[in-house]
Amino acid sequence: MSAGFMNPCGMNKPHIHPRATEFLTLASGTSLKTGFILENGLTEQQSTTLSLFQGAIFPQGSIHYEFNDNCEPAVFLAAFSNEDPGLSTIGKNFFGLNPDVVDADLGFPDVLDGTNLREFEKSYNDGLDRMPLLAVPSAPYLPIRKTLSRRIGWDPSDHE
Repeated sequence: MSAGFMNPCGMNKPHIHPRATEFLTLASGTSLKTGFILENGLTEQQSTTLSLFQGAIFPQGSIHYEFNDNCEPAVFLAAFSNEDPGLSTIGKNFFGLNPDVVDADLGFPDVLDGTNLREFEKSYNDGLDRMPLLAVPSAPYLPIRKTLSRRIGWDPSDHE
C-alpha cells in the first residue's frame, strides 16, 4: 500500500505497475481526476473524477495518471495486488532509450521547434494529440496546459 500527497494542480505522471493492479482511493481533498489506457488497440482513455472516499481501479500494466485539479492539497491511498508492484514512469523511461530508437518510433525531424511543430504533430498518426508537448521554445508551459484542458477538462485560468 502507498500514499500519495498531491499539491494543488499536481500530477502523478503517467506510469505503469508491471506486476500489479492498483486500487486507488481519494482520502483527502475535493476531487481527483484519473485516467488510464490499457494497451495497443484499446487506446480510448478511460477517465473519471473521484470525489472524497471514491476509488478507481487501474489494471496491471495499464498506463495511468492522477491529477489534482483543485487549489487545495489532496491525498490518495493505493493498494496493489502484489507486494512488489514495480513502477515505470512512461516519459522518463521512454526518453531514456537510445535516442535513435526514440527518434525512429516518434518520427522526429532533425530539429523540432515552433516552425515545424504542427507539421510533426500531423505526421504522428493521431496519437500526439493525446501526448503533452513539454517544451516549445516560445511557450514552454502552454502546450501541456492546453493538453490538460482539452483531455481532462481542466481550466488553467481557474488556478492562476
